[in-house]
Amino acid sequence: MPSTATASSRFSALHEELLAQVLSYASARDVEAMAVASKFVAHEVLPRFPIWKEIFLYRWEMLNFALHGVKEGEVTLEIAERVKKLFPSTCSESRMYQLLAHAVTPVPSYADVRATNRLRMASRMLHYVDTLGGAKRREVMDFAFSGRFLGGDRCVRSNVPFPTTFHVAVYARTLPNKQKTFVIGVTASGYYEISISKRPRQAADSVTGSRRYHGSDMTSVGIATSRFPLLDKQPGWDSHSIGYHGDDGRLFRRQSHGRPYAASFGPGDTIGCGVWRVPRAAESSVYFTNNGEPVPDGDRDIECDHIPWYPVVGLDSFDAIHINFGQEPFKFDDVVDMMFDECEGESALLATQLQWYTISESDAESSDDDSLDISESEDGEDMEVPYEMIEEHFERFEDDEWLPDPDPDGDEDYDGEEDMEGDVELETEEERDGAIGPRRIRRRRMTADAVVTTPNYEQFVSQVSSIFWVALSPFLPLQRLATKRIMTM
Repeated sequence: MPSTATASSRFSALHEELLAQVLSYASARDVEAMAVASKFVAHEVLPRFPIWKEIFLYRWEMLNFALHGVKEGEVTLEIAERVKKLFPSTCSESRMYQLLAHAVTPVPSYADVRATNRLRMASRMLHYVDTLGGAKRREVMDFAFSGRFLGGDRCVRSNVPFPTTFHVAVYARTLPNKQKTFVIGVTASGYYEISISKRPRQAADSVTGSRRYHGSDMTSVGIATSRFPLLDKQPGWDSHSIGYHGDDGRLFRRQSHGRPYAASFGPGDTIGCGVWRVPRAAESSVYFTNNGEPVPDGDRDIECDHIPWYPVVGLDSFDAIHINFGQEPFKFDDVVDMMFDECEGESALLATQLQWYTISESDAESSDDDSLDISESEDGEDMEVPYEMIEEHFERFEDDEWLPDPDPDGDEDYDGEEDMEGDVELETEEERDGAIGPRRIRRRRMTADAVVTTPNYEQFVSQVSSIFWVALSPFLPLQRLATKRIMTM
């Protein structure tokens, strides 16, 4: 079997564009393995090609929402200046994307309509909520009540709650030239908006016999815990939620009697709701916006528990709801700067809450520590690379602590809801492909980034070589020479 140094030199003999193409098929762990095994890959290939940027994009879209237009080059993806200041001045952009990719965790990304429709007491006539626009389950941003009888109460919440600690966030913004861009930042807080529009329902009403048996049209917006019942309640009507109601502009804070708060709202309005976090003090507060303006000026921050809060929307009308978690620019655009400013001066706290602080500098393409390179010593013998370093590197990502707790409050009954975290039978192949619940995320993650347990470093390099062999197979007709070199390893 060839020496480690010989194997590394043969990789270096490949054209850098070919190596970049091969690495684009590799998992994050495999790319890091090659950065450790080959100085050429670490210092010449990774800094020149957007491999880590693509890995970040893949991980973000797998766990959260799609960044439409980035892959096609129609929309830019950039790192916020505040985040860049968190890294050493010598840190390359590629290295930043590497570390950010490891810090990606689930955040609210779509309306979990299924959680409402699957409840035991859900009735198609009284509570059924439809998705609009034919979106896949994990991409639902538009929805509306489609039952026959108004006057009841039903809610739709997000797929996961807002985190309580610092996390990576991506928000769409509009540049001065009117072009859209996605900006990556770090925040402990969260924010979302809904836009309400009138549906052409009058003609349908005459056919279906839809009618209201009491009350008036109303949409509400707010936050709720996992124990909040999604049927027969509006946000704020119990101890597990806070809500701002559109029919009378009242604020309901964990009780059925609200108080005057702000202007009423309805079709044509955009309403926002956010949670400010102060992780160092374990404090949180909720606030609302109305058409891009905080409301009201004298009561912007409403104290709430420092726990995971789900965005939640209450429905008692046929109006269409469009929910935005950052896929599109917010009407209250200043909130992005306000949230990204939170990380300033919090390096010590970030070190305990963001996973990138656990990643060794030896995994970076910017590392200048020659003792970590796989090369030959002056007498021609292979240099020893401690296996403990590799073992620590691979086992670092074994735990799944960052996955969201489906029931943060410890109530498995969900106040009458079914267990939403079990494996469910999906109706179509397309739906199965799109469904990644918390358990499915865990399985896919462990498949893509399986922990390597090599008994020695030469076997480790051999495994990396086999990965390259599989990735290169589509290019065999065009790269015979490169293929022969890999086959002889």
